[in-house]
Amino acid sequence: HITGEVIGRRPTVEQLLQIRGQLLKLIRVLGKEGLKRQEVSAFVLFLSDCRDPRQLADVLHVFLELYLIAPGSVEQSLQERGGIQLFFYLLQTQGGQEDAEKVRALAVTAINLLSSKETVSSSFIAMLANVEM
Repeated sequence: HITGEVIGRRPTVEQLLQIRGQLLKLIRVLGKEGLKRQEVSAFVLFLSDCRDPRQLADVLHVFLELYLIAPGSVEQSLQERGGIQLFFYLLQTQGGQEDAEKVRALAVTAINLLSSKETVSSSFIAMLANVEM
């Protein structure tokens, strides 16, 4: 039965940003043990389809953090979904200039990490975790 009665209010932009921040924290916690194939697929699909540079930057940042924690759990699944090509695609991100630049910088970081099999230092992981998004 549809009444047309308003039962709630749309969250403010600040509230939406807070909700998104909490969701990203939850994803970080859940991914600390490594990502499963389905989870990598979900990240790849989101990064392939999303057109909002701010959301792309946030999700790509979390994805790279989780990759650095457990690269082995990500690499094979990522290869099955197009591998490094996704990050070359993200270099073309347009939109809000500052956010688009963050996406492109993170995409370059991902390309570098995936193309070199060198060990990533813990100081680099800490630096990435402290980049303000």
